[in-house]
Amino acid sequence: DLSVQEIATRLGVAHIVEGSVRRSGERLRVTAQLIRASDGFHLWSNNYDSSSVDTITVQEDIAEKIAVALNVVLDESKRELMQMNGLRDVEAFIAFQKGVETYEQAHHGVETITKGLEPANLYFEDVLERVPDFSAAWSAHSDLYMHQVLDDMNNHIGEPPDPAITEVFELGKADYEKAIRFARTPDQRASLELDLAYLNGNWRGMTDRIEQLLEHKGCFSGLWYEAVSLPFGYAERLNPMLEELVVCDPLTVTNWAKLVRARIWAQDPEGVLEVTRRGLTIVDSDSMVAQQAVGLILKGQNEQAQIELDTRIKSADGTKAYLVMIAATLGQREKAEALFEEYRGSPDESKFNTLSMYAWTGDRENANRLAASLDQHPFGYIALSIAVLHCYCGEPWDLSATPVFAAKIKESGLSWPPISPLTFPFKDW
Repeated sequence: DLSVQEIATRLGVAHIVEGSVRRSGERLRVTAQLIRASDGFHLWSNNYDSSSVDTITVQEDIAEKIAVALNVVLDESKRELMQMNGLRDVEAFIAFQKGVETYEQAHHGVETITKGLEPANLYFEDVLERVPDFSAAWSAHSDLYMHQVLDDMNNHIGEPPDPAITEVFELGKADYEKAIRFARTPDQRASLELDLAYLNGNWRGMTDRIEQLLEHKGCFSGLWYEAVSLPFGYAERLNPMLEELVVCDPLTVTNWAKLVRARIWAQDPEGVLEVTRRGLTIVDSDSMVAQQAVGLILKGQNEQAQIELDTRIKSADGTKAYLVMIAATLGQREKAEALFEEYRGSPDESKFNTLSMYAWTGDRENANRLAASLDQHPFGYIALSIAVLHCYCGEPWDLSATPVFAAKIKESGLSWPPISPLTFPFKDW
């Protein structure tokens, strides 16, 4: 129910394609028009009567006509690129969009990520039944298994891991291998291969993989690359790629969150504030409000940061870790420790966040103890690298406490300790 001008402003575009699809059995009636947002002028319009069998042809014709109207040349290479991207099956396309929406809700909803990913995987399985070589569905489908692995670490601190967890990991790994096999471009394949090497613990030559990732052009679908790139000096160079990602899909909170994290790790307060301002006009997210407060702190505007937190966050459920971090950064010991105590032992507790909170509040002994426990899990290096990513605090624990993780860092070629974009007055190491 928004005007064309408002939609164009929120998406940062000059033109809007508007239309409708009416369906009766296999018959489709498609209307489409291209509208110039500045004055609402219709540059092109057409009606199509088709069946679901030839819908792809209709899509391609609409794209061609819009390109002509905008004076964009679609040569053979661009036509080939257009045809290579996306799905050639309408029902699979619908299922994939529903899966992506559910996947996004799982990562930013109130339920646990794992519980939210279960219905998303049902959609992805519908897609793969119809289009078994669709790479993006395989990589997205793997995420449930990887989060089940993380849940096992979270729930068995200091205990032997569930023997079945290796089988779960292998399911996720098999999904990734299929995603790589069916990748449609070398760039897409390289980003997926980096993810799989990271998850597998095969970190040797990781810096070369990151350099290859930095050459990626266009949209990409990597899920885990942040943990081995942003804290280790690559944040500024990744910014253009992540900017492209929010252009590819501006309504996805996850994409904006990745871009803001990169700006924080690049120690770019103006960039953090600019991105969060843009993002908050498109997506309604408490976590982005908290990230905006981080940008204000980086800029030295502590009082304004506190005002933003006090007036704009609707629910603390998804931002508890940020609230502890910001209180610690501002030197509010009692508040940070009270929030930490409230978080610890709650149903929402993630031990990866707890590890960061020990570091933020200066509890080196407990940070080392918890890190050592995570290091003993077969896939503990994943949890520890995620803790580094979200801590923004340099070295969250003494590397000597985690010999397995230390070996991964050494073979990767990544520098340790990471930079510390934020200052934590209670942390003395």
